[in-house]
Amino acid sequence: MKNRLIQLLKDNPREKAGITFLANASQPEVFLKGVISADYGVSANDLRNAFAQADGAPVKLHVNSPGGDVFEGREMQAVIAGYRGEVTAVVEGVAASAATIVTMAAKHVHMLRGSRYMIHNGWIVTIGDRHDALATHNLLAGFDAELAAEYARHTGGKADQMTDWMDAETWFTADDALAKGFVHALVDNTQGAATANALAKDWVLSAYKAAPA
Repeated sequence: MKNRLIQLLKDNPREKAGITFLANASQPEVFLKGVISADYGVSANDLRNAFAQADGAPVKLHVNSPGGDVFEGREMQAVIAGYRGEVTAVVEGVAASAATIVTMAAKHVHMLRGSRYMIHNGWIVTIGDRHDALATHNLLAGFDAELAAEYARHTGGKADQMTDWMDAETWFTADDALAKGFVHALVDNTQGAATANALAKDWVLSAYKAAPA
C-alpha cells in the first residue's frame, strides 16, 4: 500500500512552498502556501514566526495548500487560536485535508471564488499482524470522529453528515463551502475564475482519489 502523504510531498516539492509575512500599513498579511509538513513543506514554526512579526495586529491569513501532516496542522491551529489579534483566513486556490484544520482556527474564513475546499478521512501506513491493523483502525476511527465533530461545530451541521462527506472525500466549490458553513464569505475574483483556478493548479493532487480534474 502506498503512503499517500509521501506521494503528496513528492508530487509537490518544498521549492513550491513557503510562509511569507507582508507588513501592510492597513493590515498585516501572512501567506501560507505548500504541503503542511515540518520537514518537507511549511511548518508550524514558520507560521509562528510570521505571526510574531504581526505583533497582535489583525491578520489576514492567505491559505493555498493541498494538505499534509495532521499533527503539524494541529500545531498551526494552536498558533492561530493563541494569537491575541483577530485572524481572517482566506482560501485562495485549495484548502484540502489538514489545511482545513488550519483555516477553522481563524475567527473568519473567506474563500476566493473558483477555489476548492476538501475534507476526508485520515491516512496512515501500518505494518504488522491483525492486532496492529485493528489498533490502527481504532486510532484512525478516533481521529476521524473527533474531526467530524469539529467540522460540525464549525459549520453548525451534524457530525453524521460530516462523516459521510469525509468518507466520500468531498471537494466543495466556494459556493458549496459557503452554503455548508465551512466558510463565512466569498471573495470576488476581479480577474475572473481563471485566477483561482490557476492557484489550484499549483498542486498535483493525484494522491487523492476524488480530486477534481
